Amino acid sequence: MGRAPIVSRAAHLLLAIGALALALALSLPSAQAADKEKPVKRDYAAMGVLAAPAPANQSIADMDAKSEGCLTCHVKTDAPTMHVTPAVRLGCTDCHGGNPSIAGNSQLPHDHPDYVAARDTAHVLPTLPKSWYWPSSANPKRTYALLNKESPEYVKFVNPSDYRVAREACGSCHIQAIEAAERSIMATGAMLWGGASYNNGILPFKNYLLGEAYTRNGKPAKITTPTRPGEGLTPAQEKRGVLAEMYPLPTWHVIPPGDVFRVFERGGRTINSQFPEIGLPNTTGRIQILEEQIGRAHV
Repeated sequence: MGRAPIVSRAAHLLLAIGALALALALSLPSAQAADKEKPVKRDYAAMGVLAAPAPANQSIADMDAKSEGCLTCHVKTDAPTMHVTPAVRLGCTDCHGGNPSIAGNSQLPHDHPDYVAARDTAHVLPTLPKSWYWPSSANPKRTYALLNKESPEYVKFVNPSDYRVAREACGSCHIQAIEAAERSIMATGAMLWGGASYNNGILPFKNYLLGEAYTRNGKPAKITTPTRPGEGLTPAQEKRGVLAEMYPLPTWHVIPPGDVFRVFERGGRTINSQFPEIGLPNTTGRIQILEEQIGRAHV
């Protein structure tokens, strides 16, 4: 008798999960587009849209040549180089890639064959065009995982500041800032994943060692704080909270949660806006007792 309510709650939970998954599948077909879509093979070198890493210095003539074709259609911009100072000499393709020798005609309708041909020849095309709704310039609602499945050439084309390609687009002048930003808490999410992994029993300690970082090709990356050869962190660095290294997030196929049903809880019963307190360490145990008493009353 005592286990019947638990079984009933589990059954209802599974039904709810199944209904939610079905609803999402029916209402958001584009969310799975990248999984179903097969990448288009692109020979970017043959297409003439590859660009060398942006240089720190170049002549005005070289800079203009790298933007000539782009400016036949892209006629409005805050600054030609995206920098206020004219001392920075960058062409469009230095940062984005593309073929600047292709001239377009902005007066033509966007569906005109000549306009379409110039656009597709000058731009870096995605390998997953359906997922990006190409040729629309509007991004899909969710691109976080999609970017890791796309070619780095296209990632650079749409966003040169993406950490996967920022070294190529901006590294000649801003490499120190890029390296620091790649290891920052805003990029790795170390505090979020450290707290979540401890609270949910994935790791048995609060020493953060999980974080997000990706290689140029979208693969999980390990991050290491640069130190002198043979030396670790200094006491001063450790006092400031510097971490020696961070590892990619483990998948549940490797380290499953202790209770899979905890994944679907929407919040504590007594603190609706917070994570459930059940099972979390507490010196007195009063929070857990209160949560369990209220839970049994709800059953």
